[in-house]
Amino acid sequence: MANRPKTERNQKIWEYWDKKGWRQQSIANKFQITVGAVGMVLYRERKRRNKGS
Repeated sequence: MANRPKTERNQKIWEYWDKKGWRQQSIANKFQITVGAVGMVLYRERKRRNKGS
């Protein structure tokens, strides 16, 4: 259960990127993480979503 907040944060990052069209820099500022970390979250999420197809 310890990783749950991080999972929820990652889902929020994906929503801002995918549905709201925010830039990675804006997301990084909002969540107070680096742009590279945002990119990594998006990369992993994209990989996870494409695995099913």
